[in-house]
Amino acid sequence: MQLIALQQLFWDAVRASRPPVGVREQFLDHGALDAVQRMNIYRSAYWARHDKCLRETYPRLLELIGDDAFHDLVARPCRA
Repeated sequence: MQLIALQQLFWDAVRASRPPVGVREQFLDHGALDAVQRMNIYRSAYWARHDKCLRETYPRLLELIGDDAFHDLVARPCRA
Protein backbone atom coordinates (compact mmCIF):
# COMPACT_ATOMS: atom_id res chain seq x y z
CA MET A 1 0.00 0.00 0.00
CA GLN A 2 1.31 3.46 -0.87
CA LEU A 3 1.91 5.95 1.92
CA ILE A 4 -0.91 8.26 0.83
CA ALA A 5 -3.40 5.38 0.91
CA LEU A 6 -2.13 4.28 4.33
CA GLN A 7 -2.49 7.83 5.65
CA GLN A 8 -6.04 8.01 4.29
CA LEU A 9 -6.90 4.68 5.90
CA PHE A 10 -5.56 5.92 9.25
CA TRP A 11 -7.56 9.15 8.95
CA ASP A 12 -10.72 7.24 8.01
CA ALA A 13 -10.22 4.85 10.93
CA VAL A 14 -9.86 7.72 13.40
CA ARG A 15 -12.88 9.61 12.10
CA ALA A 16 -15.32 6.76 11.34
CA SER A 17 -17.59 5.13 13.88
CA ARG A 18 -16.46 1.68 12.69
CA PRO A 19 -13.03 0.67 11.44
CA PRO A 20 -12.92 0.74 7.65
CA VAL A 21 -11.92 -2.26 5.59
CA GLY A 22 -8.17 -2.73 5.65
CA VAL A 23 -7.38 -1.76 9.24
CA ARG A 24 -6.71 -5.34 10.31
CA GLU A 25 -4.56 -5.98 7.24
CA GLN A 26 -2.54 -2.74 7.25
CA PHE A 27 -2.00 -2.00 10.95
CA LEU A 28 -0.19 -4.26 13.37
CA ASP A 29 -1.45 -6.04 16.43
CA HIS A 30 0.78 -5.35 19.41
CA GLY A 31 0.81 -7.16 22.72
CA ALA A 32 -2.71 -7.79 23.99
CA LEU A 33 -4.25 -5.27 21.55
CA ASP A 34 -5.23 -6.04 18.00
CA ALA A 35 -5.12 -3.41 15.24
CA VAL A 36 -8.75 -2.38 15.70
CA GLN A 37 -8.35 -1.95 19.45
CA ARG A 38 -5.24 0.16 18.87
CA MET A 39 -7.10 2.35 16.38
CA ASN A 40 -9.90 2.76 18.92
CA ILE A 41 -7.36 4.35 21.28
CA TYR A 42 -6.43 6.90 18.59
CA ARG A 43 -10.12 7.49 17.84
CA SER A 44 -10.96 8.12 21.50
CA ALA A 45 -8.04 10.51 21.94
CA TYR A 46 -8.92 12.39 18.74
CA TRP A 47 -12.54 12.95 19.78
CA ALA A 48 -11.58 13.90 23.35
CA ARG A 49 -9.21 16.61 22.06
CA HIS A 50 -11.78 17.71 19.49
CA ASP A 51 -14.47 18.04 22.18
CA LYS A 52 -12.17 19.92 24.57
CA CYS A 53 -11.03 22.38 21.91
CA LEU A 54 -14.57 23.15 20.75
CA ARG A 55 -15.80 23.59 24.34
CA GLU A 56 -13.04 26.16 24.91
CA THR A 57 -13.75 27.88 21.59
CA TYR A 58 -17.56 27.97 21.89
CA PRO A 59 -18.39 28.30 25.59
CA ARG A 60 -21.57 30.29 24.91
CA LEU A 61 -22.93 27.61 22.55
CA LEU A 62 -22.15 24.99 25.19
CA GLU A 63 -24.06 27.06 27.74
CA LEU A 64 -27.04 27.52 25.40
CA ILE A 65 -27.54 23.93 24.25
CA GLY A 66 -26.19 22.07 27.26
CA ASP A 67 -23.51 19.47 27.79
CA ASP A 68 -25.28 16.44 26.29
CA ALA A 69 -26.39 18.20 23.10
CA PHE A 70 -22.96 19.78 22.66
CA HIS A 71 -21.24 16.42 23.08
CA ASP A 72 -23.62 14.81 20.58
CA LEU A 73 -22.89 17.58 18.10
CA VAL A 74 -19.10 17.43 18.27
CA ALA A 75 -18.76 13.66 18.70
CA ARG A 76 -20.89 12.73 15.70
CA PRO A 77 -18.46 10.68 13.60
CA CYS A 78 -18.19 11.09 9.88
CA ARG A 79 -19.74 8.43 7.73
CA ALA A 80 -17.07 6.34 6.09
